[in-house]
Amino acid sequence: MTNNEPTLETMLTVEEVAAIFNVSPRTILRLIDAHEIQALRVGRQWRFRKEWVKEWIEQHTSHHQQKFG
Repeated sequence: MTNNEPTLETMLTVEEVAAIFNVSPRTILRLIDAHEIQALRVGRQWRFRKEWVKEWIEQHTSHHQQKFG
């Protein structure tokens, strides 16, 4: 197995991703339905690589700088 292949320890569930973002699992399912976040379907369940979640965070983080003074 190469380093790029997902393993059980690098995969997250819908519930785990929801907890990271402090939202409901339904919100994460809506993001999947809208093709906003990358996910892998396994039977009736969804799994996420940690790297996919990190990429989504980076893509959706505001980089506005505030000027003070």
